[in-house]
Amino acid sequence: MIPSALRWMALLVSLLPQLARPAPAPQTYRISGVVVDAQSSQPLPSTVIFLLAGSTEPVEIMASELTDAEGRFAFDNVAPGKYTLNAQRRGYAPQAYLQHENYWTGIAVGPGLNSERIRFPLQPSASISGQVFDEGSESVRAANVLLFEQSLENGRRMTRMRETATTDDEGHFRFGHLLPGRYIVGVNAVPWYSLAAPQLEEDDHGERFSARTDGNLASEAALDVVYPMTFFPNARDLPSATVIRLRAGDVEKADIRLQPMPAIHLRVRVPTSDAANSTNIQIVEQLGEGLELPVRITQRSAGPGLMELTGLPPGHLVLHADATEGGNRRTQTQNLDLSGDSEIEASKGNADVKVSGIARMEDGSGLPEVAVVQLRRLPGGDASFARCQPGGEFSFENEMIATGSYEVSLPNPDSFIKSIKAPEPKYSG
Repeated sequence: MIPSALRWMALLVSLLPQLARPAPAPQTYRISGVVVDAQSSQPLPSTVIFLLAGSTEPVEIMASELTDAEGRFAFDNVAPGKYTLNAQRRGYAPQAYLQHENYWTGIAVGPGLNSERIRFPLQPSASISGQVFDEGSESVRAANVLLFEQSLENGRRMTRMRETATTDDEGHFRFGHLLPGRYIVGVNAVPWYSLAAPQLEEDDHGERFSARTDGNLASEAALDVVYPMTFFPNARDLPSATVIRLRAGDVEKADIRLQPMPAIHLRVRVPTSDAANSTNIQIVEQLGEGLELPVRITQRSAGPGLMELTGLPPGHLVLHADATEGGNRRTQTQNLDLSGDSEIEASKGNADVKVSGIARMEDGSGLPEVAVVQLRRLPGGDASFARCQPGGEFSFENEMIATGSYEVSLPNPDSFIKSIKAPEPKYSG
């Protein structure tokens, strides 16, 4: 009979080889494929491929590769999960795998999933170029050209400003590296001879001279003009503009001619300015579909408690009055529909508000590590974002929110808003 102590010793000795075995290494996988031209199907060597973590909102570049002479790429030792592939190459707009507008196809990696032999078709870049002319068919230099893009967001077609360009000395502009899609071009400029234009110009030798004469060439009224915001080919707002539909590799031309209009003078009554009271006025133009553009204006004092704003275009404008009274700051907003000179009270506007709240998960669990609340003005306006604290508190503390209708959402594909509770604002949906 074996003593009990010896039996335990024998059992321990038999277990030692098992305890000494290292834990199995986590299983990894491979993402591989070939990059080809979407039109010719020819392989594209020397293309930079980025592997990013996540398939809907990638935030971290995991690795990058350069395709070989046959357009092939491979990422080894990839952990299970969802990933995004991005590509960059000269002559092609940066794009994600099978990207269409704001959507693309993610790559799922794991047991039973095929993440190899991927065919990545790269869309050749498209472009939009053109020239800006004035009413006398002269080129307009230093004009601000804006490119808008229409895309589907949450099932609705939205318009967003994509980028801007400045015309050269001959009025030319160009937007390159564009993916297939729907685009709108607009121009914002100041007549070189107008009262709103800079007082001095430079000649070819760098000498500065007065850009206008005093009464000999034209009356002051003829110089008190502005160019309204103009969209290709000759529209005053976004809904009336012509949409340029680009396919891969397209080269489109969009020339725009500007026509001057009499500038509007707006007199604004404000609290008398002193050390404790001051008012700052800003004007933005409503372009349509919720988009706005700051207006370049000239301000001057027209007497105690009265400011005169010049250089305003006719149309739908928004006035923001940022007032400080007795050390207290408040912002008020007024919607204006101007067709001629006007006078208003700055204090008659709607006061902007601070927006804050608490976000909670329905089941009481904690919020995602990165939880963001999005507030978008309707219809189709720009969005503001506030990040949630660990306890769910959020606040749009760095900006005042103008009164109006807004859409509240969570830009997170794994969550949605089920209900909203608010003490005063009206809400629906």
